[in-house]
Amino acid sequence: MTLFLSGEGKFNNPYLLDYKSDPIIKSVGKLLSNEKLWKKFIQNLNSKLWNLQINSFTWDLKLQLFDILEYIDKINRKIFKQSEFKVSLWVVGITYDYINTYLNDWRESEISEKEALKNFLLNTEADECYYKLDLGYIKKKPIYFNVFLDYWKKMTHFNKMKEFKLALVLQKTE
Repeated sequence: MTLFLSGEGKFNNPYLLDYKSDPIIKSVGKLLSNEKLWKKFIQNLNSKLWNLQINSFTWDLKLQLFDILEYIDKINRKIFKQSEFKVSLWVVGITYDYINTYLNDWRESEISEKEALKNFLLNTEADECYYKLDLGYIKKKPIYFNVFLDYWKKMTHFNKMKEFKLALVLQKTE
């Protein structure tokens, strides 16, 4: 199960899992057979995500992510292992093609904004790439993590056709 975090990792719009208003996020507690534990995990994770600022220096962003990943790793080992589930944090990069083409077509045409949006969504090709933030791998190959963080920061700032989202992925362990 993949839960996308809201927010952009900025001071005014931090990453967040909205436990109060998202019924899917609440339902995971029932799946794990421990709603109180899940709620507490989300609250603690949100407090750590609040500090995650994509605009930080790379070394600072790395420390912020390490804190989050160590927390997730600790919870996986001590608590979720008993429920036969594992939680991991992923970065999902989505590249949208043809955005400007459709915006220009809409401006130059007689169709409504709603119809233009429908056409855009039906005809847009999106490239997706996934980056699993695995603490063990990052510790073994820190240079790759640094390169990824630089890439993430550059693409977030300079490429308006690419969007990055954080996702919490819940998997059943074997």
